[in-house]
Amino acid sequence: MPVTHEERAARRKEIAEFCRENPVKAACAKFGVGPTLVRGACDEYGVMAARADGEPPESRLKLVADLVNSDYTFASLGDYYGLSRQAVQQFAAKCKAAGLRVRDRS
Repeated sequence: MPVTHEERAARRKEIAEFCRENPVKAACAKFGVGPTLVRGACDEYGVMAARADGEPPESRLKLVADLVNSDYTFASLGDYYGLSRQAVQQFAAKCKAAGLRVRDRS
């Protein structure tokens, strides 16, 4: 029996809510889905998933503030936050897509 759009939306919302307090990996194990679906559900419902290392998701807000307010390069921000340059660049692109004014670092 096919799953309806409403049932899929409810499941994605449930996954996103679970991620408020649990890392993506735990959501994957609980719901039997991949990390792409979990991150997509979190993005869809505006949830910053808890990190596996226990670091609070607010640390990502600090990265957003640095992307908006500083002239540091993606590489130096990546070194500071323990991320790759490419991960910071992708995060900056998501911030721009959300309407934030991220300084150009090209």
